[in-house]
Amino acid sequence: MQFPMTGRPAPARPPGSACRGDWCGWLASSAVALGCSYGAGAGGYGVVDGQDADRVGLVPAGGGHPTPIAALPKDLRPAAEKTGKDRVYLKDVGPALAGQVWERFLSALDPLRAERKLGAILLQFPPWFPISRARKDYIVACAERAAPDRVCIEFRNRTWMTPDNQNETLGFLAGHRLPYVGVDMPQGHRDSIPPVLAATAPDLAVVRMHGHSDRWDSKDIHERFGYRYTETELQEWAPKVAALADDAADTHVLFNNCYRDYAQVNAQRLAELLRS
Repeated sequence: MQFPMTGRPAPARPPGSACRGDWCGWLASSAVALGCSYGAGAGGYGVVDGQDADRVGLVPAGGGHPTPIAALPKDLRPAAEKTGKDRVYLKDVGPALAGQVWERFLSALDPLRAERKLGAILLQFPPWFPISRARKDYIVACAERAAPDRVCIEFRNRTWMTPDNQNETLGFLAGHRLPYVGVDMPQGHRDSIPPVLAATAPDLAVVRMHGHSDRWDSKDIHERFGYRYTETELQEWAPKVAALADDAADTHVLFNNCYRDYAQVNAQRLAELLRS
């Protein structure tokens, strides 16, 4: 396989690839809520391996967003309250508090590690995180901070995946063996990323299906993600996912159309199509 637009071969994968479908579930707890403040400015999703019938997803809010101080553990709030703000960004707090957030977020994943159900931590970078050398260094630093846990990378700023920059972005991720998260989402918006699938690491490839709601700009998550994929759409995606799975040992597909049972029903159907 070659990366789109680049001609550069994808990293060699180990034998025995597997493609797995899953759905994102919400887990509301103070420990997981720490992920919203992103000790390193990126969000974390516990992406479950999916080999068992019971699947779980840890889903803090998006990457790099401001965190309500009230969402922090009580013992960390006084330091954040010194900013005089109700919501803080990473730049508002010192490295000591950021380090505590990182440690507690990672420790919250211990039960998944113990049961061998942690597939990866998804680092989702926000629309105000454009491509640059400094930000590439920052992504690598995040991955190193999470190690030995596996991370995968999702962008919400289109500069990373413009035709001129796709080569650079996918090559950067492949050079550091960081899995790129391909996305399916509405196009024509400020945060739209094209539906490019690429295996930038030999062990893991990831796809997130956000749906195509015509209310993508809504602040109501039910409107934003209230989209159920049609049978035709899933039939079109099945061979694309299967081709991606040929280039990675494991391929995770997550449906983020988290409204009613849409994600579960769509994931089950896609899994059936992949097995057929």
